[in-house]
Amino acid sequence: MRQRGRSPRRPLYQLVADDIRSAIASGMLAPGRLLPPERVLAERYDVSLVAVRQGLSVLRSEGLIVTERGRGSRVLEMPERVVMKIPPGATIGCRLPTAQERAALSTAEGRPIPEGVPVFVVEHDGRVEVLPGDRVTLETTDSEDAT
Repeated sequence: MRQRGRSPRRPLYQLVADDIRSAIASGMLAPGRLLPPERVLAERYDVSLVAVRQGLSVLRSEGLIVTERGRGSRVLEMPERVVMKIPPGATIGCRLPTAQERAALSTAEGRPIPEGVPVFVVEHDGRVEVLPGDRVTLETTDSEDAT
């Protein structure tokens, strides 16, 4: 991957993340599949363990992989998206969830909300609803559609 004597245009960890992300998108790395150990990735990409760990951190923050101590990193299955109708007058925000919100959403969804996945915060009629951004598509409704 890296050519000796030439400085890369992008940081090495980004090149590692880009290559693994591409393998996930193409299906070469299927959901549930374990990634090679960090040491093997460092050798494969001719980079340091620090660069591999930073690259994996980027992929975790994007919700593409999960890393479990003693087990390594594996590709996450992309959750099915649900369309939520948002009534007129609702306000929508986006932010990272608190630890408590992540735990509550993980329990309600029956699967973990990966670190780095944002939530939508929808406020309407005095109610606040927190929705996982990787599983929900928001769709606004016209005033005659809302009921």
